[in-house]
Amino acid sequence: MNIIQKNAYPVLMILATCFFTGCRMLPNARQKEERADRIVRYRQEAERLRGLPLVNEVSLEKESREDLLSAVEKELEKPENRVFLDDTERLMRSLRVLESEDRLRD
Repeated sequence: MNIIQKNAYPVLMILATCFFTGCRMLPNARQKEERADRIVRYRQEAERLRGLPLVNEVSLEKESREDLLSAVEKELEKPENRVFLDDTERLMRSLRVLESEDRLRD
C-alpha cells in the first residue's frame, strides 16, 4: 500500500498534464474563424499564381463490367504479363495452393 501512495501523486500529475495539454491542442472558436479566412486567402493566392480558377468538381467516369473485363483481358494478353502469370501458376502449383487443372486466367 505504501508503494501505491508514493507513486500516486506523480502518476496523477502526469495524467493531468497529458489531459490539459491535449485540451490546449484543440482549436478554439477564434482559430476556427482564422482557419476559414486562411483557406480563402490560400485559394485566392493559388488562383493568382496558376492563372486558373479553382474548381471543386471532379469528373467521374464509370466503366461497365464488360469494358473492365475486356481491358483486363487485353492486359493479360501482353507477353510480359503472360510470362508472369505462367510463373505464378507454376509457383502456386508447386506450393499446392492451386490445383493442377485450375488456371489463374479463369
